[in-house]
Amino acid sequence: MQMPTTFSSRFPDLTEPTDIELLAATRAGDERAFGELWTRHLAIGITIARRVTNDIDAHDLVSEAFCRVLQAIRNGAGPTDQFRGYLAASIRSVAATWARASRPMVDLDSIPEPAFDDDRLTAIDDHDDHARVVAAFRALPERWQTALWQSTVKERSNAEIAEEMGIKTTAVAMLTLRARAGLRKEWAALSAESIAV
Repeated sequence: MQMPTTFSSRFPDLTEPTDIELLAATRAGDERAFGELWTRHLAIGITIARRVTNDIDAHDLVSEAFCRVLQAIRNGAGPTDQFRGYLAASIRSVAATWARASRPMVDLDSIPEPAFDDDRLTAIDDHDDHARVVAAFRALPERWQTALWQSTVKERSNAEIAEEMGIKTTAVAMLTLRARAGLRKEWAALSAESIAV
């Protein structure tokens, strides 16, 4: 197996740069410097990823974390020192995001509704359900209402909603996920109140 070429092996007459120097070089546009950070911290990143979760491939997790770190640096943010700590935090963040996104969701439309013989009872239940849905929706924060309305009623894509709301596409996905969970919670609370009355 061929070992990866490191910064110091490409430039043997130079002393090995510190992480801080490599970060500064990356910030200045030197992609080789970030490649050296990758080579230098890949093994520890894999170890951290394996400690964080067993459900996600460690190499995928670390690759995504490195990409996010590089993107942050290119955007003028990211680490200026303590690269390893920043990478570890990025790995945990990616793992949490991916874990939330992969949770199984129950499709409420797939749950069969109980059958009623009396159409008048059905009409009353439909009216009560409609009123609870409206009340639950209005109880949500305005951003959640917007995300749900745009994605569910208008059937717009996350990219379209992101552009309208001025946020990232991934943020729309998470916002919509939280909004749906909030709507279910409000619905359950209102349904419990109606049963108690």
